[in-house]
Amino acid sequence: MNRSTASCGTERTAFHPNMVKAFNSFGIELIQYGTDNPLFVYHPTGKSKYLYSKSIADLSFPAFIVITVCSDAEDKCPYLPEATARYHLGFEDPKKYDGTEEELRGYQDKIIEIGSQLFYLAKKMQA
Repeated sequence: MNRSTASCGTERTAFHPNMVKAFNSFGIELIQYGTDNPLFVYHPTGKSKYLYSKSIADLSFPAFIVITVCSDAEDKCPYLPEATARYHLGFEDPKKYDGTEEELRGYQDKIIEIGSQLFYLAKKMQA
């Protein structure tokens, strides 16, 4: 079975500029194209990956596993009958650091927190 993955939300917004700075600070260079809902491109292994804001309505394949990450996403995320499993991780939005001395560090910490929890969840699902 061919499985796809996608990141999306309940509405299209844009990748927050502070999160882009945080990724860049880790050496993950995101190249931006456009302004309203910019497309970001990076090349992790020589293959281009394309990142942009999508809504659940934009997906062209059924969801198998739903993982909600925003603290209020569990209540706002629509029911997807195609999903075989649903997990809620509930991360606090790092926007609370915007305009403070901790701004970059807050976004860097969020990348580490989300990455480690998704890694743990992936390992748990393989067991």
